[in-house]
Amino acid sequence: MLGTKEANTRLREQVTRQEEGLSILENTRLGMYLFYFWLMSWLFLSLASEPVILLPELGGRVGSMERDLETAKAMIGRNAEALSKSLEERRALEGELDQIHNVA
Repeated sequence: MLGTKEANTRLREQVTRQEEGLSILENTRLGMYLFYFWLMSWLFLSLASEPVILLPELGGRVGSMERDLETAKAMIGRNAEALSKSLEERRALEGELDQIHNVA
């Protein structure tokens, strides 16, 4: 009977050690999952932060380009008006020149 008690005690100790080992493995697995989650979150945020940081700068550049475009449109409009007036003046001068040639 003494041998059975000792064997039973050894088996219980083994089971206890195995349970402790399983507990450690489960905690390690959970720790690894948490580490992977943290790592992936960190990578995502570090990659996503670059475009987010650049958005205001990009918005400023777009605004600047829109203002430049409006300025260019206004200049083209003024130049087209000046060219139109110049063409009218030239036609008027050519008409006067034709009249002078016809009189002479």
